[in-house]
Amino acid sequence: MIYADILFFAVVAAFLVLKLRRTLGKKDGTEERLRERMQKMQQEMSQQFHQAEAEIRTQVDKNVVEAEAVELPVKDEKVAKKLEEISQKDSRLDVSEFVKGAQRAFEMVVDAFNQQDKDVLRHLLAPDVFQQFEAEIDRLEKQGNQVQTTIVSMEPPLILSASLRGKRVQIEVEFVTEQINVVRDKDDKVVEGNASEVDEVREDWVFERQMDASSPAWMVVAT
Repeated sequence: MIYADILFFAVVAAFLVLKLRRTLGKKDGTEERLRERMQKMQQEMSQQFHQAEAEIRTQVDKNVVEAEAVELPVKDEKVAKKLEEISQKDSRLDVSEFVKGAQRAFEMVVDAFNQQDKDVLRHLLAPDVFQQFEAEIDRLEKQGNQVQTTIVSMEPPLILSASLRGKRVQIEVEFVTEQINVVRDKDDKVVEGNASEVDEVREDWVFERQMDASSPAWMVVAT
């Protein structure tokens, strides 16, 4: 809206200048009065223009302050500084987007484990971590059982640490959730856990990515 006002003032000023020149070119007795009126209007428009400009600068400064006030989801200042150092070397690292992706990955892993979907897990987990999940799925299948984890609520993920070794970036994230965990048999009967009991679960997961990799995807290397 402010930009539109400035543009409007500029158009009006140009129109009045053109009109004044045409009128002054007639050299009649109104020349001096028109000149005085034009000067007064120019002064008023100049004041309005500078006021609009000041409002824009104020809004820009406010936006900058608000952006700087946004807190990163990190454990402490030491972790924040480390992430900043890594970001200077890894232009693809956006901490806010990383945290959103980490939360999605957490939810996908939980869901895939519930569904005993090894293909999805294989794409999200590092080989050694995948083997652990695969072994548990095989054990459950052998017994004719299936795990059922329901996430009731989740706190915002918190970055606990970050490191850069060569081209390998690792970020440790804490997930705090409220879950209902049960194991059901082939008849959907609960054989382990309590379907009415909600537990608070804290888990620290480590995500890893190679800076020079063609894919920006992160892998879970520890849970």
